Amino acid sequence: VPAPYWVGALYAVETSGDISPTRFASGLRAYGRLPQALRARIDGLNTLQVKSRERERRNRLTDMVPGDNCAVQALVGRQRGTDRPYLFAGEWHTDCVIGLSAADSEKLLAELFSYQYAAENIYDHYWKTGDLVVWDNCAVQHARKASGAGTRTLQRVSAGPFAYWDQYPLDRGSLEKLATVEKPAA
Repeated sequence: VPAPYWVGALYAVETSGDISPTRFASGLRAYGRLPQALRARIDGLNTLQVKSRERERRNRLTDMVPGDNCAVQALVGRQRGTDRPYLFAGEWHTDCVIGLSAADSEKLLAELFSYQYAAENIYDHYWKTGDLVVWDNCAVQHARKASGAGTRTLQRVSAGPFAYWDQYPLDRGSLEKLATVEKPAA
């Protein structure tokens, strides 16, 4: 989105059985582990971020449909309040590094993802009913795989400069249309 949410929070309303964890990857820690030469190389570069539609692979601009959001974002962000640099590239929604050839962009992203998603940079949260997890939504990436056979009901709250409808105006019409569909008579 044009203005990513600053804070994300998930609350486990109900969990049971075989459910997948939520995986968190720190962009702050990943950036801190980059060699100085790589930091200098990526400083000032921008990426194209696209709406996530696919769950099993990286999303690309070609996956988008009319009305989907995409946005140009700095590859190195600065944390609100601390100004600490973080890597802002997620494997599900970063299409490319702008200004690089397709091959160079892919090579650079693969290198950056090796730091972002290194085992020592990952926290897997295994949900139990009543858990609450709050994170810096810009400096920390989060995702999950298929949810499994169990029950996993989570409530999400996001905080940022714009409301959901301001960032996804076309979704409002789709959801309002669903809410007004006539139900068949009993």
